Amino acid sequence: MRLPLLLSFLAATSAPLWAQTPAAPATTETTSTSAALPDFEEHKKNLEAARIDTTDELKDQGAALVGKTVELRGVVKGIFGGGDTLSIMLQLPDGQTQVIGATPNFKSSPAGRAGNWVRVLCRVQGMVGVEAVVQLVNATSKRDPNLFDGPNDDTSAVLNLPKNVPGAPPPEAVILSNTITNSSIDGVVIGPEIDLPPAPTIARPRTAPSVAPRTPAPRAQTQPAQRDNAFFGFDESSRAAFRSLAMRTNPRLDTDAADVIAYAILEASQAQSLDPRFLAAIVQVESEFNPNAVSGAGAMGLGQLMPFNLRPLGVANAWDPRQNLKGAAKLLRQNLKVYERDSNGTMLAVAAYHAGVGAVNRAGRGIPKASTQKYVWKVYYAYRALAPELFR
Repeated sequence: MRLPLLLSFLAATSAPLWAQTPAAPATTETTSTSAALPDFEEHKKNLEAARIDTTDELKDQGAALVGKTVELRGVVKGIFGGGDTLSIMLQLPDGQTQVIGATPNFKSSPAGRAGNWVRVLCRVQGMVGVEAVVQLVNATSKRDPNLFDGPNDDTSAVLNLPKNVPGAPPPEAVILSNTITNSSIDGVVIGPEIDLPPAPTIARPRTAPSVAPRTPAPRAQTQPAQRDNAFFGFDESSRAAFRSLAMRTNPRLDTDAADVIAYAILEASQAQSLDPRFLAAIVQVESEFNPNAVSGAGAMGLGQLMPFNLRPLGVANAWDPRQNLKGAAKLLRQNLKVYERDSNGTMLAVAAYHAGVGAVNRAGRGIPKASTQKYVWKVYYAYRALAPELFR
């Protein structure tokens, strides 16, 4: 980020919007000695502020948002400047930072401390290259009362973004029904009769000891699959196919490591009643079958799970392939459930895996940003290569 350029631009702007805010009844989060700011939630509602979760989203939409107010959320990494000019370095959930212009009054507010998690209302004043220049309007360290169960579930205002991108098969093409008793479909038996051999353990200090898998409940597929597709099924031939796929995608894997991953794909998919090819396509795009992958935003392992998702997904060790993929499969299953009534539900579930359910919903149940659109297409083609009969 070009911090000096942004700071010089901020210094050249007119009186900060923070100082221009009209007086309102005092709140517990007053940031001005001369005039108290309005209640954050009421202020947000009156300004019709759209929530932005990532710096990419802000950069992509910045030009269209000039003159409008947005809500940003993140951790205050630093507060710089003096006199009438103050700059806040805010780290957003994607791990990137955004400079926000403010007045020194911010330091005296409950939200104005380095290390605090905050929600801020900002006016987008312009663009410097691809960077958005924003000025603080209001701030709070209080949680969003509209937040239901986590960072992806909220009722924030939505941006007017594109909704329709040609996608993948509908949810029923990737979900295996759990309402039918154990059966054989096109020669592939799905159920407790399949007893995969124990997976070998990868020698890695951070990897938790392997735990014997529990036998899942009987499953059956709702849509017939071709018998000659080695990737569909939960037997040894499918395990060999996924092992080969992992080693072709990531040549640094040895046979034992690839076998653990193949086993984990089958185990996690069966536990969540998912087509294993669907989960494999996600892994191929997310990490290229690298169990040690770490993104710039902190996403970890094969399924690139974010730290804040680990506990809700029941993942104690994100570097353990079996735990990681169980969490990834659970997240996919949850997303498919959210969008099961949408005609493009699988596409939306994939988009939500990348950007979060909240971002997809705020985009009007559509693709929230360009990078997510590219991601959806990558998964589409990866899954199509593994399950061609679903795309005819």
